Amino acid sequence: MNKKLIFTAIPIIIILILIFAFFSITGSKTVKAQLHATQPGITLNGEEVTGNLKLKQGDIIQTKDAVATVILHESVIVNLGPNTKITVADLAADHPKLEQEGGKTWNKFTKLIGVEQYTISEGNSVASVRGTFFEFSEGKVLVSEGEVQVTINGKTYSVTAGKVVEKIQTVDENGNPTEEIVEREVTQEESAEVKEQISKSIEELKYLRDLEIEKHPTTVNTYKSMYDVTDADIKQALVDADNGEVDIDEAYEQSPVKIESVKRIADITKTIQEMNKQR
Repeated sequence: MNKKLIFTAIPIIIILILIFAFFSITGSKTVKAQLHATQPGITLNGEEVTGNLKLKQGDIIQTKDAVATVILHESVIVNLGPNTKITVADLAADHPKLEQEGGKTWNKFTKLIGVEQYTISEGNSVASVRGTFFEFSEGKVLVSEGEVQVTINGKTYSVTAGKVVEKIQTVDENGNPTEEIVEREVTQEESAEVKEQISKSIEELKYLRDLEIEKHPTTVNTYKSMYDVTDADIKQALVDADNGEVDIDEAYEQSPVKIESVKRIADITKTIQEMNKQR
């Protein structure tokens, strides 16, 4: 090999290594799908599991007398109620899809990491959203914020905040059983459940934020050392921010470190602030 070519190639290789190292430290790789299971009674493809597990397309998650959370592309938070079964149907980055079989889910679409649309279906009920918080079960959609397009028995409804569309069993004039689709207001009991599920989704967003912070221990430790900041200081700052005592946009602009993870942490915190206002 020509000596001149060798000496030319070496600096290029060094630069490429440095670029790779930089993005390894400062980048933020998105997990396509993950299961957060903190209670016994959660199965993944038939095997009981606990902790945080990465999911792939086709995986089946089932709860018994327990609850769990599925997070899609670090952007869609899906709380599974007891006795609920879902399948990861599609993990397309712009439009993930879940299939539900029994039970109930609460779905928070945050738009944090580029997901444009989200769909969940069960039987002949399909709900598709671009940014909202809603409950979903076979033949029922309850919307807490935003708007959901839901199709039940082939008919599409636009359900807005504070409204419910559901399929109920009735009898006709001859006493024969039949089905009817009704549109109504959210009940007081349902409103209480909304607040409970908002609180759970907020906790999952905090968990997601913790995972983001843990992606870059070297950067965090360097920041703590440079500015004499402790873990307790960081925790208190996040609590203050979650409670709306910090202007997140201003804090981000003043941040001495502007890597992708810092932007994600800021966006998650802004979402938490917005959801805290709904409780």
